Amino acid sequence: TSWYRGPLTAACINLSQLENFSLNAPTHTNPQQPEDLLITNTKEKIVDVSYAAAFELGRLTALDNVAFATEFYKWKNQVATIIRMNDRGDKGPLAPVQKTAQPAMPENLVNQFKSWQALKGIPYRYLIPDPRLLPEESIRFFYLDPYWVNAFTCGAFSIGHTLSADLNTYLNNLLLKVPTSNHSKKPASLSTITTHTTKKKPMGFLINSFAVSGWPSFQVDVHFNNSPTETITHQNKNNLDINIAFFLFDKSFTQLDFHLHHAKVHSGFLYENSSYKKYLNKKLSKKSQPINVTLRNQIIDPTSIAENLIKKDPAYFAAAMLEGEAIVEFIIS
Repeated sequence: TSWYRGPLTAACINLSQLENFSLNAPTHTNPQQPEDLLITNTKEKIVDVSYAAAFELGRLTALDNVAFATEFYKWKNQVATIIRMNDRGDKGPLAPVQKTAQPAMPENLVNQFKSWQALKGIPYRYLIPDPRLLPEESIRFFYLDPYWVNAFTCGAFSIGHTLSADLNTYLNNLLLKVPTSNHSKKPASLSTITTHTTKKKPMGFLINSFAVSGWPSFQVDVHFNNSPTETITHQNKNNLDINIAFFLFDKSFTQLDFHLHHAKVHSGFLYENSSYKKYLNKKLSKKSQPINVTLRNQIIDPTSIAENLIKKDPAYFAAAMLEGEAIVEFIIS
């Protein structure tokens, strides 16, 4: 029996809590093959292939991107050649030889790694292995598992075999930082893909709703640390399907506010029980109850609205016709 889990988790992963599990990766070295990241429960004879699958997916995804794979191989081969030349420059009859500077990884390659780390271009079934995890008309909050993402990065970085050279410095600079709570007592064999620690816990949400296609320009304001002043409008949005949207942030949030764009002001009515109703602004109306509106040949009879306005004035009528901006809040406790 084997298990697979994607990079989206309900709680922060703490590898120190793995009991009766062992990792196949050799100590103090980056994983070289998917088999290095198999986690085996020796007691129950169960294998967790989550990180191994992430490594293999990273390798296949990088190879599938021909432009990336070609340029990445050229850069990797160039760096490896320079490292070998510099090492030999310290030896032999021609020493000392002036060492050649190693070229930095091109920006477009770095940006591609960052795009994958934001889970852009990752097949949906690897994110949501079972569709029951995200049923229709639902929203699911998650933490991002940096170990899974780092395993993917190691797999993508492994392509392009070249001269034998130590490129771990470049790889380690690409890896995501791991929350400090996950860092204590972690297995030594995972230390190489979790080099840095941070207090930030990447968090996001998935939404499967008609609202995604019905209101494609809807806005999400994100609140961090229960502070209304520390908010951002959504970033890292990625539509995975016509009705499925994916949002990811670099730290955990405490509240989400969904609303239409502030410029999307429009006139409208509520159609309910085969009749049209209008809720007027309390500052403009004589009563707070909805007003029944009559339509004749798709033309509005303004009488009922005008009679309930504080002042019968064209400006008041125009303002009363405007729909307010509804806000749906999710508070994460």
